Amino acid sequence: MPPGNVAREYSLLARRMFALTGDWSALSLPTMAVLTARPGGMGPREARSFLPSLKEVWNGLEGPFIPEGILVHDGFLFQSLGGAFAGLLESISLKMDRFGESKAGPAAFPLPTGKGILLSALPGESAGYPEVPKGAFHSASLAILQFRFVTPRLSEAAWTELCRLPRPQARRDRTSCL
Repeated sequence: MPPGNVAREYSLLARRMFALTGDWSALSLPTMAVLTARPGGMGPREARSFLPSLKEVWNGLEGPFIPEGILVHDGFLFQSLGGAFAGLLESISLKMDRFGESKAGPAAFPLPTGKGILLSALPGESAGYPEVPKGAFHSASLAILQFRFVTPRLSEAAWTELCRLPRPQARRDRTSCL
């Protein structure tokens, strides 16, 4: 999940997407990049037990997340990310394999994983795409979200944040300048 100021830009983008398409999916999902999915999800206790593994995910990850452009995949629109995103995907994939994600596989989760920041369901061809945020960002949070899809329509999805772990900030030089 990107930091608040970046998430605000994506929120404004979601409003423009809704204005273009009339599709509520742009407004109904959190601003996030879905890294991996686990059918059946985790309960709060299981999510807390996974926190030490999440902390390890941030270790050694350097550089900013760099927006690269629009990506269309499986009926969804994403902002693809470069920079630290590839390392983050690799690290979280290894942790989830150890935690048991590979037993069930992500097939039952209706959102593609590992593609970038989810913008919306794919708009109609005539709608076009609004301009997406371009600024790179360093801070972000890993969150474990529990989704409930009552119907296949994303606009009717519900989610609960079970835990969130911000990316540690690099230690700043304590030298002051006059």
